[in-house]
Amino acid sequence: MPKNGTKSADTTPEGRVNLILANEGVFTTILFAEYLDARSLLEFSVTCRAAKNISSKTMKKNLLTAVVSGNEDLARKIVKFHPELLRDASASATDLSGKEIKNLTPLQAAICAGDIDMVQMIKEVLLQKLHRGIKLSFVPTLEIQRQLTTIYPEGIDANETAQMSTAQAFKTSTLVTILNTINAATDLQVAFELDTPGQHTDSPLNASLHNFRAQFAATANQEQIFNPFYLLKAFEFYDEQFDNFNGNANEQWNRRFIFWCQIIGYIQRHLPACYLQAFAQGIYYINENDEKLKRDFEFKFDKGFHMRAIAGDLNKLGYKYAAGLRAAPREASRVYIVRRPRAVTRAFSKFIANKKIRLGDFTQQESQWRQLHSYRPTRCVIT
Repeated sequence: MPKNGTKSADTTPEGRVNLILANEGVFTTILFAEYLDARSLLEFSVTCRAAKNISSKTMKKNLLTAVVSGNEDLARKIVKFHPELLRDASASATDLSGKEIKNLTPLQAAICAGDIDMVQMIKEVLLQKLHRGIKLSFVPTLEIQRQLTTIYPEGIDANETAQMSTAQAFKTSTLVTILNTINAATDLQVAFELDTPGQHTDSPLNASLHNFRAQFAATANQEQIFNPFYLLKAFEFYDEQFDNFNGNANEQWNRRFIFWCQIIGYIQRHLPACYLQAFAQGIYYINENDEKLKRDFEFKFDKGFHMRAIAGDLNKLGYKYAAGLRAAPREASRVYIVRRPRAVTRAFSKFIANKKIRLGDFTQQESQWRQLHSYRPTRCVIT
């Protein structure tokens, strides 16, 4: 005991944690949460109420980041212990394309990204808690429907119609302009873009490609709900114009590769995580074999290559390769995919349609829940 009568500080790890918890609200408690990685913070947050309060702000960000990054395992663990965070829209995060996600709950962020597997996982975790007798402050099916309606106030069909219209305009203006510029370029200019993509020179083709990247990135980043029809229309346009690239056989292939890698591929750089993972796995296998999304960005048949944007790397997606039907971006598949563009268009169209069906199922499930849990008050007759 010190001379002044005060108790000496406990310097053990447990003592330091208790000291922080005892001083909840002090600046040091905020720093404590920020020093922990996502999993350690989750474990810390469930130790007591004070720990939960200390870690709340960081946990909100971690959950939103997990959702927009396609990290289903981490998102599941956080939702399991902190389901209340699904109704909080105060956090912000950056997705894999560099887009800032804000003013959305984690559930709304998953809906906007078209990550139906993430929404389904969240629903299953919440229902499991109810089945174990754990009370929630909201009804899972109704909460999902409420947040779905917030994102789609006019309905899913109306939003799809608007998105398709915007994508069609993109096809008839932006993509037509790009094709004309590619065809007007010299063979040397085309070769330069293939060999050194993303670099600057004074050719019209180079300027057009740079303008396309800047404009498409700006468009994608300002849209709250992801629009998959930009990519679908690019696949469709490439199929339609397949025989309209200028030059002899070899020159035509070079021009096709420019469009495939640096137009279609660049659009793919701005896909949400769940779409990137699906292309890495192969949308063919998801469509036709009913494979579950495996949450991996590495290409199934081309190990070492990943279906995701890496800032500043000009040898990756959107510059040197794009992805199509069967999850392999490089030489062996590039010609195969380029020669079968219609199959890619059909497969991606089916992939989008399946997502819409699954999203609509949540609305039907909500109606079924209301019918199942509805009741009619007994009629009382007063005489």
